[in-house]
Formats: sequence, C-alpha cells, structure tokens
Amino acid sequence: MKKLLGFYLLITALAFVFWGLDHYYLNDGFLRELDGNRIGKSYLFVYISTLAGYSAIHLVGNKAFDKVGFAFAAVSLLKMGAAIIFIYVLLPENQEDKTHFAFHFMAIYFLFLIVEMIVVSRLLRAQPPTANE
Repeated sequence: MKKLLGFYLLITALAFVFWGLDHYYLNDGFLRELDGNRIGKSYLFVYISTLAGYSAIHLVGNKAFDKVGFAFAAVSLLKMGAAIIFIYVLLPENQEDKTHFAFHFMAIYFLFLIVEMIVVSRLLRAQPPTANE
C-alpha cells in the first residue's frame, strides 16, 4: 500500500509541475494558440489513466507477481487505444492547431509513460510483495 500511495503522490506532484509549466507557457509563449481547456483535459486524461493503469498493475503484482510485465503491456495497449480516441474527440478545427495539440498531448503522454515505466521496472526488480504490503 505504501508503494501505491507513493506513486499517487509522485504522479500528482508531477502533474501539477508539468501543468504549471504548461500554464505559464500557454499564457506567455508558443502555446498561446492552443485552447487551455483542451490542455487541461489532456492532463486530466493522462493523470487518471496513469493512476488507474498503475493501480491495476499493482493489483496484479500483489496477486500474481510473475504477471506484472504482461499487465503493464496490457495496460499500455489499453491506454494507447483510449488516447487515440481522446485525441480524435478533442482535435481542434484548424490543421495547424491539430498538429500542435497532437504533439503536445503526446509529449504529456510520454512524460507520464516514462515515469510509469521507471516505477514498474523498479517493481519488477523488487521481490514479490508480502501479505502486509
């Protein structure tokens, strides 16, 4: 349970830091053309999907530790499919804005994916959890 709570706190802190930097650049920089509401929804989607995905991976790790890698692969595949649908729904009308939004969303997505991969790799290198973890 401590590992799961630690991951939640890490992802929450990173989401606020990344969103804060985005908000700064959105108001005063090259991202001004993008709709801030879409960016906020992007962060919310990636944040929730990362928390839900890691929770599922952690649950699998507690039940069948040798299946954590398969769980990560399955969760990543589901998140990619959901991300494609999410991007399609929120794409702006303008072609240039579509490109900016898609690249921006993928940058957010991959930043969180890298953090999730690091945490899952640490989970895989660890010993199987005991009953009280």
